[in-house]
Amino acid sequence: MPKAKNKTWFVPEGSQPTELDLKVLEYQEKGFVVPSRQLIKTPEQIEGIRRAGVINTGALDLVAKSIKEDMSTAEIDRLVAEYIADHGAIAACLGYEGFPKKLLYQHQRGGVPWHSL
Repeated sequence: MPKAKNKTWFVPEGSQPTELDLKVLEYQEKGFVVPSRQLIKTPEQIEGIRRAGVINTGALDLVAKSIKEDMSTAEIDRLVAEYIADHGAIAACLGYEGFPKKLLYQHQRGGVPWHSL
């Protein structure tokens, strides 16, 4: 088990430590690597993550039922883009470091993973 070099978990100044704080601090004091407090999500953030998962599952189900031989990746991208927009969401990879599409496709050639637009 990796040992922590830095203290990453702090109780905010003026706050009382919660049960979670005490447990994480105990592990940190024992030398375990613990996450920063920023990784802990609020109920609202957790609900957003859940909703994103539901939309992603729906998009994947749509592709699974709609994809056919000779369908271009541009057609699949449009299909998913419409689904995502209809559900009030934004594709996470769109615009990330200049990424131009809604989807990143992964496939294999000769057993080697490839990513395509």
